[in-house]
Amino acid sequence: LMPIFLGFIGLHFMLIVAGIFGHSEGVSLLVPEAVAETKSMASEVGWLAVLALLFKAFSLGGGTYTGIEAVSNSMHHLAEPKVRTGKMTMIAIAASLAFMACGIIMLYLLWDVEKVAGETLNATAFKAITADWHIGDMNVSGWVVGVTMIFSAGLLFVAGNAGFIAGPAVLANMAIDRWMPHSFSLLSNRLVTKNGILLMGFAAAGALLITGGQVHLLVVLYSINVFLTFSLSLAGLSSYRWRKRRRKGSLRKLIIPFVSLIICVFILGVTIFEKFTTGGWITIFVTGGLIALGFWIRKQYDKVACQVRQTEEVLAQAFSKKRQRAETQVPEVDPEKPTAVFIIDETAASGLHTLLWVQREFPRTYTNFIFASVAEFDTEELVDDNKWRRLNVNTTTRLQQYVDYCHDRGIPSKYYHAFSIDVAQRMEELADQIAQDYPRATFFGAKVISDDENFFTQLLHNKIIYILQKRLHNRGKTMIIMPMKL
Repeated sequence: LMPIFLGFIGLHFMLIVAGIFGHSEGVSLLVPEAVAETKSMASEVGWLAVLALLFKAFSLGGGTYTGIEAVSNSMHHLAEPKVRTGKMTMIAIAASLAFMACGIIMLYLLWDVEKVAGETLNATAFKAITADWHIGDMNVSGWVVGVTMIFSAGLLFVAGNAGFIAGPAVLANMAIDRWMPHSFSLLSNRLVTKNGILLMGFAAAGALLITGGQVHLLVVLYSINVFLTFSLSLAGLSSYRWRKRRRKGSLRKLIIPFVSLIICVFILGVTIFEKFTTGGWITIFVTGGLIALGFWIRKQYDKVACQVRQTEEVLAQAFSKKRQRAETQVPEVDPEKPTAVFIIDETAASGLHTLLWVQREFPRTYTNFIFASVAEFDTEELVDDNKWRRLNVNTTTRLQQYVDYCHDRGIPSKYYHAFSIDVAQRMEELADQIAQDYPRATFFGAKVISDDENFFTQLLHNKIIYILQKRLHNRGKTMIIMPMKL
């Protein structure tokens, strides 16, 4: 992709510089004329209308800021040291964006560029600049403009396809917080990435069909969603900085996101108001539908979580039945003996249900009981040290309860735990480690079932355990999944 980017930058830099020097006599008049025209317009329609027009133009072109947003969202992909690389990348993008925007606007003004049917304003400006460019007897204007437009199209094509790369990652972040089906959080699973790309593709095709491919509608749809995203992100960042305001230098860090939030919210409001009847209502309808879908999915997960807690209250009675034993009588695990490995999720109910099920169905079959859990990050644990420590404590405490339960009954037991964004991938690695330590291990997991299941609720639950079973089976390991009725 680097040749496309460098070709675009190099040719535009050359044409902008050539265009400015080609009409250098008009540069000194640009600012006075712009100020005079602005005052003249303000006297006719008022300053409020002038500002509205300015923010309207700014908002429709504000999609260019998505390059900066893309760098922010891809920090984990940058080369080490990530912070320094990120800063350098931000400076490079900001500088190139500022140069391109200012330079091209100057060309429009200096060369009196007017709209020509079937051409972009850039193509019209570049044709005027290169009209007298010759190599020998051959005029190269058409070649220069043509190659420049090819590089522009190539850059737009790459930018358009960036959504197919970032889309599954965005779905993964939403899935971790239960706003989308949880299975989308497993980026290590090929089906998740493939399905994410297909989802982006169908959404893009749907947008083209709904808008009829009309660019002005697509630009409105894009701009509203871009500034909605910016506004929500900046609101979250401002809220975070406000909560940390008592730290030294924190108020200074609050100023930029808060001022940016005000600007983005204002631009969002202006765009919706100005473009409501020309595509704005379609954007609000589609985006609102996706938001409603996210809330419905979150409600379904909360409903199941409530049912799981009720089940835990019943099963927790087993934990409360303590047996007296001396501390020196802790049974030792024997790696050569048959071992039952229990896959524990974030709920105590599934693990305890599986444990009791194995004890009932396979009495005296397994000598060792091993408990394995991978705690899943969400966006809050990633940024809040207190919540991260609480997650760690809760995970180890829950696993230790299982071990204590087994020790109280004379069963050799240990636990393994880890943390990851991709639970299936990390659990697979943990299973490999356990299988090396215990060659005669059999893995057990639980799936949730209820009376009111349907096609949509099936999409939301049990995907991780099935993916893990398939991966372990492909590695020659035995894994049994049993139902847990809520």
